[in-house]
Amino acid sequence: MIRRSVRIGAWLAAAVCLGALPGCDTGPEMIPISGTVTFQGKPIPLGKITLRAIEGTRAPACGGTIQDGKYVIDTRGGVPPGTYLVIIEAVAKVGQAQVEVPGASTDQMVQYIPPKYNENSELKLVVESGSRRMEKNFELTK
Repeated sequence: MIRRSVRIGAWLAAAVCLGALPGCDTGPEMIPISGTVTFQGKPIPLGKITLRAIEGTRAPACGGTIQDGKYVIDTRGGVPPGTYLVIIEAVAKVGQAQVEVPGASTDQMVQYIPPKYNENSELKLVVESGSRRMEKNFELTK
């Protein structure tokens, strides 16, 4: 019984090692994406970028934070090749709200990026297979 357990254990270890060899399918191809986002020629101080799969691309939505005009999307290694709708959001403080809840934020924030870049986005991004890394900059205007 012990010999059989040792042989099965050795076989399982070999199978795991073979699965890690180059050329073996280790999951979908993932491509990290980074770049800059400006609005009216100035870097977006703080915002969010989201990619939603469209046109037959099968992938979950993914994204990242925009900070000082720069973003990186590399969670889980990046995004699979395909076509994506790009949604860019950024808010700016416009005043203080009257809030009666202790500890609640009183900053009034407003989305200042036009809807054609977020809720009615017209931006598309095509991620090509075989890329090791992709850089994409977005220069947004009114």
